[in-house]
Amino acid sequence: MEFEINKAVVDDALIWVNRFLATRNVTPSLTCIRIIAQSGKVSISAANIETYTTAEVEAHITKEGEAIVVGKTLLDIVRQLPDGAVSFKVANNKLEVEAGKFFGKYPLVATEIIKQELGDDMTEFEVSTPEFAKLISKVGIAVAKDDSTPILTTIKFDISGHVLTATAIDRYRVAKMLIDVKNPTSKEFSVNVKFKNISTIVNGLDKSSTLKLQYDANSQKFGVDAVTKQTISTLIAGEFPNTDGLFKEEYKTTAVVPTKALLDAINRASVLSDVSHPITFSLTPNLLTIENQENDASAKEDVQVEYSGDEMEIKFNSSYIKDGMTQFECEKVKFKIDEPSKPVEVVGIDKDGNELKEYRYVIVPIRTV
Repeated sequence: MEFEINKAVVDDALIWVNRFLATRNVTPSLTCIRIIAQSGKVSISAANIETYTTAEVEAHITKEGEAIVVGKTLLDIVRQLPDGAVSFKVANNKLEVEAGKFFGKYPLVATEIIKQELGDDMTEFEVSTPEFAKLISKVGIAVAKDDSTPILTTIKFDISGHVLTATAIDRYRVAKMLIDVKNPTSKEFSVNVKFKNISTIVNGLDKSSTLKLQYDANSQKFGVDAVTKQTISTLIAGEFPNTDGLFKEEYKTTAVVPTKALLDAINRASVLSDVSHPITFSLTPNLLTIENQENDASAKEDVQVEYSGDEMEIKFNSSYIKDGMTQFECEKVKFKIDEPSKPVEVVGIDKDGNELKEYRYVIVPIRTV
């Protein structure tokens, strides 16, 4: 194998595949990358237990072939090289790297990185990369990051016609968001993708492009194709919790609150305590009082609201309510309440007072004895 490539191009490809490698010295196949030079293009691949990824770039190839090397080592080397052309060559069981006055030799690794592909009968549809990235970010706040139940560490994707809906749930909150699909599919399906995998993919992509999302029912794999970067992830088995009952059409009480004023008040009130400390919402006609008290310190602030129901007091985890509120980009939000001890739904409100159901957030209050 022998080829020449621009340093910036290969650096970007190496950064991408290294996102999926194990950081500790474990099984060689989980710390190594495979480089294949063929037909005018260089393909760089890596795999972990759940994900296989490839970056494909153009290069001037003088000899086709392949090599397997430690991914982090090669990335660290390339990062230090001067800008311009970089030459790669396999000789005497080593990868030779040359750029400017630099010349280095690095041993090949005797391991195997098994290529993964989706079947011909897969379902494929397109979404806007910026919209998909926003969806992952907004819904991801409700993923259980370290839960022992695997299904709670996933985002559930439902595809129906021209709408893609994403849902995440931990044991205390639910987030749901929908976006449009560019080329509607006649097939409907639901898949559970591990949040860590899909967020790693999205965070490494150019946000100005269009993505192809792919689902292979036979292999139970989910693919993301960004033209020069492709990733295939194994789906998480299990039944995702049914959240439909948490999003109701009718509630006993609603409170419409200015988004920024509410978030500012929450931020000021929660300065006193750690992230899990309860923060109290006291609702009276046209007034929401946010209060936090811990030991000898206390904080209290009033926010004007559109509310005409009975007086009530609700306690929220300060971190959870703050996380949810930061996702809304509209001027006002609506709290939809049945009872102080039951889940509360929050939706955005447009200037005409209509609910914006593209993003919905449900939070379970802290129960007091």
